[in-house]
Amino acid sequence: MRKIDFRVWHKPLQKFIEFELIFNNKNTMIRVFDDDFGCSDAYDIDDDFVIQQYTGFKDSNGVKIYEGDILSRGRYEDLTIMSPDKDRPQLMGCCEDYCTELSAYKVKQYKIIGHVNEEDE
Repeated sequence: MRKIDFRVWHKPLQKFIEFELIFNNKNTMIRVFDDDFGCSDAYDIDDDFVIQQYTGFKDSNGVKIYEGDILSRGRYEDLTIMSPDKDRPQLMGCCEDYCTELSAYKVKQYKIIGHVNEEDE
């Protein structure tokens, strides 16, 4: 069984931050451990935080692939990793024209070239 792993992008700082998720009966909060963020209090998760889950796959360089990563296999295509849902539980990569299911073998043909949050900058 693979470990469930997340990363968090903080929109105002425009970077990934060190964090801890805190689960309680009412909601999920986030405690931030980042020098640029200031104090390490617990915060409600709002639109400033983008939580992305590890897919369980690694790219051609052995780097973990998370939701929202942009993958490339040279001149052929760039795909954005989509979040799985109940209608589409498998790993999907989408570009402007189509979406394709990515197997463990196929995903190793790609390398991470960025993530969707960088495109918002």
